[in-house]
Amino acid sequence: MSINAIHTKPISVKVPENMPEKVQSKDVTQNEQVQKNYAQFTADDVFKYMSATALTPVQNTSYVNTGKYVDKNSADRIANSVSDFEAKYKNILNSIMTEFKDIPASVAEQVALKMMS
Repeated sequence: MSINAIHTKPISVKVPENMPEKVQSKDVTQNEQVQKNYAQFTADDVFKYMSATALTPVQNTSYVNTGKYVDKNSADRIANSVSDFEAKYKNILNSIMTEFKDIPASVAEQVALKMMS
């Protein structure tokens, strides 16, 4: 099978030789005008704008009454589970901090959480 069986033929694109220069100069001047209209901002300006328009975290001032949703036994079981988790976490965190004395606290906390999961 030859390439001509696919019916491909070379196509040449010819640019007119008598194209007026004014069209090209208008395009260049319009591009320069558009570029001049944009204001240049520094990274600090952008970060200040982003921090000023960011949503503020919601302050939760009310507490949930767990008595509406769970009974006393379940609430006690959940409280014990949470306190056991906190005790294990503190124990692992203390072990990491004593074993690796120069480790930053944030890294030690991440390692402890990874060990808990």
